Amino acid sequence: MFGEFGYVTTALFALIVGSVAGTMAILTWDVFRESTFGTAIIVLVVVFSIFSLHHVFLLSVEPRLAESRLYQALLNTVVVIFVGLVIRHRNRLQATTGGSRT
Repeated sequence: MFGEFGYVTTALFALIVGSVAGTMAILTWDVFRESTFGTAIIVLVVVFSIFSLHHVFLLSVEPRLAESRLYQALLNTVVVIFVGLVIRHRNRLQATTGGSRT
């Protein structure tokens, strides 16, 4: 599809964006360290660090398409489950405190 240049370019772009996002997330976590939101941020930093390591691995070895897609699907599933749990926890907290939903 892309060829080698497109593959390397997209992987490098993902590494750069992942590094910047990780740095910004750690700075945000420093502000929200004592809250549930801060815990969610640090867990997402770890998950996205795994994404970045995955791209480094893809740059260093010849990827096998089936294994790469399986690994990517697994990571995406973990992120979706985590985001769902954070939303559920937020709704429970607001229901017990009687807070508004803004």
